[in-house]
Amino acid sequence: MKQLFFLTLLGLTVVGCNRSDLPQVKTDDTVQVTPSDPDHAEIPLVRLQGDQVSTLPSDHLANKDYIAVYYSASWCPPCKFFTPELVRFYDKAIQVYDNFEIILFSNDYEQEAMENYMLSDQITFPALAFEEISSSSLIDYAAEGIPYLVVLDREGNQVLPQTDHSGYVDPTEVLNAFNQLLMHKGKLKPKGYSQR
Repeated sequence: MKQLFFLTLLGLTVVGCNRSDLPQVKTDDTVQVTPSDPDHAEIPLVRLQGDQVSTLPSDHLANKDYIAVYYSASWCPPCKFFTPELVRFYDKAIQVYDNFEIILFSNDYEQEAMENYMLSDQITFPALAFEEISSSSLIDYAAEGIPYLVVLDREGNQVLPQTDHSGYVDPTEVLNAFNQLLMHKGKLKPKGYSQR
């Protein structure tokens, strides 16, 4: 049974799906996650191309200053609520900044569910190839609940949120901070850019 958890801070309720409901993922400490590392640049990614999911070139993450990893699943109602906001942000920001990428780290139980999620929610950013999820060290950055968004720098250091993963941070808060980070450190000027 899927469980939801609620956190109330200053009158604001944050809802997330409990990670105990997620598929058990075994990590492999030999996988590197740093974008500047050649092994990381070859992490298999897929992207929605029309109504098909296609494999991206192995060097897709090369030269990216920031990698945002989005932990989500099609069965998680709060994820379904946040995903359209993240897609809108991505579609606008990618036109202004060339130094970042967002990666979907699916917590779906089957590849077909992940691909249907990408299609139904029109997820335009890439996803970690489903067959790689169980061995990816990107799981090390996950929190207790989803949806969850974490931003890494080119060395693989966690930039946002500034937490030790012991608590849940609302992905909207992380997205707003990421937008500010891109505006201040982005390679391109944010001329005329607005999140909404």
